[in-house]
Amino acid sequence: MKKYLRPIIFIATFVTAGIVLALYSFFTNSHNTILWNIDSLLPLSQHSTEYDSPHAELDGKTVHIRPYDASFEIPDGWLTTKPAPDEHVKNLFLSWQDLNELGEIDHEMNGSDSDEAEVISSILPFDDCVAHVGDRGWGNFLWNDLQGRVYVTDLTPDLIAANIEKEGLNKATRLFTRASLLKPQDKGKWKALTMDIFDAPSWSDFMLGERLDFYVRAFDDKTVVFVFLHTDSYSDEISLLLTSFKWQHAPASKLTPIP
Repeated sequence: MKKYLRPIIFIATFVTAGIVLALYSFFTNSHNTILWNIDSLLPLSQHSTEYDSPHAELDGKTVHIRPYDASFEIPDGWLTTKPAPDEHVKNLFLSWQDLNELGEIDHEMNGSDSDEAEVISSILPFDDCVAHVGDRGWGNFLWNDLQGRVYVTDLTPDLIAANIEKEGLNKATRLFTRASLLKPQDKGKWKALTMDIFDAPSWSDFMLGERLDFYVRAFDDKTVVFVFLHTDSYSDEISLLLTSFKWQHAPASKLTPIP
């Protein structure tokens, strides 16, 4: 995470925005020969009511995944937002609007978690993201938090594992100082695939080690993936989300506590 980064390029940002707006004005007023849409320069919305895109709803501390009959629980402490160094205090992204907002945060210039989001999206399509939850806000410039995403995808577990080993690892090694894969583990009925990331840029004295966990499990013709980003253990919180997960009429999954 770019927790050590302090944005210092506001002037360049405003100049760039001015150039973009000038070009937009020029082309939209040049006899309409070329039409530009400023929204095309931003991340496209991936979730909408029009296509009944997957999303989630909160009932108490239970997250219900729609349109799938699935659910999981989050810790009580996650129901209250916590302070952050900037405006990124939102920690639950569930609705269509929330998930589109999440996508925008993923693409923020110099975003705190933009590199990690890029690695995740190289492995799993953002269209398949049904929820993002965490103990603190996403993109908050803090490094000692736990962030989690849930995906329901048509990709098979084997294909996801291959994506982690190839596209994901390649992306991470380009964005960070070092990245490697740990030996896969079985956590009950979940397959745990972990990417170990270390970042120590030459222009900073800050060093960060973090882990990107992918818990993968097939349900019927779908694959459910929990993605966790963290530095500390957070074993209790991760175990709660995984053990409380229910798919249609299947009972809550059985998982031994994570050491």
